[in-house]
Amino acid sequence: MGSVVRPQLLLPLQDRAAFLEQFFAKGEQGGLFVPGELEVALGEEVDVELHFVAENVRFHIRALVKWKRGAGRRLLPAGIGIEFLESDRRTQDQLVRFAEGRESVSHVERGSRRYALHVDVRIKNGAGELSGVTDDISEGGCFILTDINLEVGTALEIKVRAVGSLFGWLTVPAQVAWRREQSGRDGMGLQFTFGSDRTRRKVRKIVALLKERNVRELQILTPRAPSSPPAKL
Repeated sequence: MGSVVRPQLLLPLQDRAAFLEQFFAKGEQGGLFVPGELEVALGEEVDVELHFVAENVRFHIRALVKWKRGAGRRLLPAGIGIEFLESDRRTQDQLVRFAEGRESVSHVERGSRRYALHVDVRIKNGAGELSGVTDDISEGGCFILTDINLEVGTALEIKVRAVGSLFGWLTVPAQVAWRREQSGRDGMGLQFTFGSDRTRRKVRKIVALLKERNVRELQILTPRAPSSPPAKL
């Protein structure tokens, strides 16, 4: 089983206003300024997890590193400029609506942490067994890149294995939670439907092993809220 790794940028924000302060738009494409000296290359694709701390809401979106600025520039902080991918336009629009207070939090992604990894899987349903590859995986489910069109709610089984694990191919029951139709990124979002705590624990161990061996995280510290100036006497 092979895997392809993209850098994972963990970006906490104090609140919605903090996002709008860092957001920029060039035509219909938007992006963010991310402060700090990060080990990424120009043109590199990154998976971004935006954590709105005050609202306790997370978004996941993909972006390209468009420019970098090192330390030492007078009056300008070091950082990178990332531009959201065209294929993630719907997520970008939803993110902006949420930041502006026009999107209900009930539509925003929650749940266990996802890791952007390409891992080979086998998919079994009434039509037989097929091969696929994950685009991301978490303890609760995964997204599989495939042009197979299965209805939301379809029950199936997937087999997954981490390189070097002792579990062999682990079979996990799942169901189709949603579909995405985008050129080059068609696929299905699957939600695991665990039949036992034992299977859940095994999936948790596999995800932890994949993270340890493959995930390259770029962590930004949560910015501190500015302190109020002392009142004048």
